[in-house]
Amino acid sequence: MLIFVFGKDKFNAKEKVRVMREAFLDKFDPSGTNVVEFPLRDQKKFDIGQVAQAIQSPPFLAQKRMVILKGLMSEITRKPESKPWIEIFENVPESTIVVLFDELSVAKARKHAMVLNFKEVDGVHEYIFEPMSEGQAAKWVADESVKLDLRISSALVRSFIMMAGVDAWMLSLELEKLASYCRGREVTQVDLDLMVRPSADDQMFVFLDALSQRDTRKVKQLLEQQRLFGTPDAQLFGMLVRQVRLLIAAASFFECNPGSSERDLAQTLGVHPFVAKKLTQQQQHFSKDELIAVQSEMFDNDFLVKTGVLNPKQVVDLSIAPLSTSDN
Repeated sequence: MLIFVFGKDKFNAKEKVRVMREAFLDKFDPSGTNVVEFPLRDQKKFDIGQVAQAIQSPPFLAQKRMVILKGLMSEITRKPESKPWIEIFENVPESTIVVLFDELSVAKARKHAMVLNFKEVDGVHEYIFEPMSEGQAAKWVADESVKLDLRISSALVRSFIMMAGVDAWMLSLELEKLASYCRGREVTQVDLDLMVRPSADDQMFVFLDALSQRDTRKVKQLLEQQRLFGTPDAQLFGMLVRQVRLLIAAASFFECNPGSSERDLAQTLGVHPFVAKKLTQQQQHFSKDELIAVQSEMFDNDFLVKTGVLNPKQVVDLSIAPLSTSDN
């Protein structure tokens, strides 16, 4: 049996592999002697001979054995290099379960020779884990909160997602921190502000929301929060430049394609639907000319940093000023 597990939602993908491994141990191999993972701990790359031997070896005092390959498709990217591996996977004995786990995006995995070769082959299974939508993330957070005995309202779940993003791995880490801090009592907004470190991209959406509403107090609070977390101003400036560029692209898209949806925007820009949704909302609060002017000033300020005239903190403050004070 051959099983592919891939997708950018690495938390749930890893969790699937862990669950399959535990189920295998419970059903076939309580001793754990018939499970092997590659690459081995003392190796950085795959040894095709060792992997082939592990796959072809009969199970020891058990009905089945499991071979887990982590990151093989990311390492073997060219079709000629994939050929000997495909030959090995075409001859997996019935007593062996091979799991290929990779953090490749769905688009890249679908084009990989290993996946294409087994696209319609019996006994080959795929588990695909794409990043969650905002709605899926909210349900996931609610379910995980129950497991952690974390009391959090639906309104704060939305705030939590806005701060931590939709990546399940990051959400899991932040939920565990909250559960340890709150210890069974209900979560408050103060708890979120204190304990949850916003992800870079998603925090920029919160930041732009505050800018679009001309909420100077909130803007200063969010900026100070990032600096307290230790985010360098140079990184903050880079994030801001990127988001302004995306907003200009979104504004241009809807200007040229009236009646289009955020899903259309996501496909055109190649961004996650969650990102497209936020861009769709926020581009309405800024004029395209305003954004282009800000972007031009950012380029000028970037040159002044590189020539030593300004420092990164100054260019962040200068970039924020026109967005938070201009009229629409």
